[in-house]
Amino acid sequence: MGWGASETRGLSSGRSIGRVVVPTVLALTAVLLLASTAEAGLGDYRCTDTGRVYYGNARLIRKPAVCSADRVYRHIPEYRQILAEHLTEKDVRYHFLLKEASKKFLKAVKATARAGGFDFVAEVGAVKVVRDGAPKPVDKTDTVIAKLG
Repeated sequence: MGWGASETRGLSSGRSIGRVVVPTVLALTAVLLLASTAEAGLGDYRCTDTGRVYYGNARLIRKPAVCSADRVYRHIPEYRQILAEHLTEKDVRYHFLLKEASKKFLKAVKATARAGGFDFVAEVGAVKVVRDGAPKPVDKTDTVIAKLG
């Protein structure tokens, strides 16, 4: 069905469209600018690798800590067993042992975060300080290892 005279009444000149489009574009631009300004004021830290976050929300970092997962895993008996037996992803036993090791790791990370009042824990190097004067994230690897027991 084509455009009839009744359907094009308000659109006969480009001015009608401009009256709607221009304010809409300006409003969206203002919203985007305000959102980026608000985001910039959220905190002193940025997560540089969300795949290496162990606890917390990467968008809401207020008091971060870091830990070396490799050092922690080497203190977990199930993980040491994987290494000692040279198990690979092809071995069924590997998956059971790794699941148990991961449970222990995450439990120790959460306990460390809660005890220290940290809202975010990630791998060493995965948190960047973006404001001058903000303290560097605290390395809690040894504390996480101690909480494994």
